[in-house]
Amino acid sequence: MDAKRQYLQDLGYDLEGVYSRNRDLRMRGIYGTSRHCISMENAGRLWACITPITDVVNSGVPIDADDYGKLTVSAALAVEDELAALNVFGGFGIGQKIANLYMKDQWALGRVVPLELVLHAPLDRLVLRTLRKELGWPRRWSAWTKVRARPNPAVIDEYLEMQDTIRVMAGSKTPLEYEQGIWHEASA
Repeated sequence: MDAKRQYLQDLGYDLEGVYSRNRDLRMRGIYGTSRHCISMENAGRLWACITPITDVVNSGVPIDADDYGKLTVSAALAVEDELAALNVFGGFGIGQKIANLYMKDQWALGRVVPLELVLHAPLDRLVLRTLRKELGWPRRWSAWTKVRARPNPAVIDEYLEMQDTIRVMAGSKTPLEYEQGIWHEASA
């Protein structure tokens, strides 16, 4: 089974239907991967933080890896700032997970074909465990839910370095195919 179909099957629900009926519910689910919960109202506010990424998906215009990296970092920082303003748990680690899981959803739905090679893998405990096992790092990222870029700007460089490393480790696969393989292997 290809990685996209495997991801959709692993989710166990109609992802297309969720986006068409209630995307705030999906945002709550993505945020919930941090083992925390937010209200539907706050979920709606988090969508606004990733609008530049949703605009790229909707436009269908290709973007290079560097520009995509800047876009993802910007979205993750916006989520970190919004979570702080809402006085809700989270930071950059949760921001990158929200942005990257949204894009993984779009990838699985076939909406980002021109972007597949530049997309970032959502960093979570399984992906980070693989990076630690293979490379012995990153220590600051031992708990992705607690990673904050403010006041630690080195977090952004670490994040981008990890994405570059994942791209290399993926070999002939896309970063999301590689990341999905990690998840599928861990759940098998």
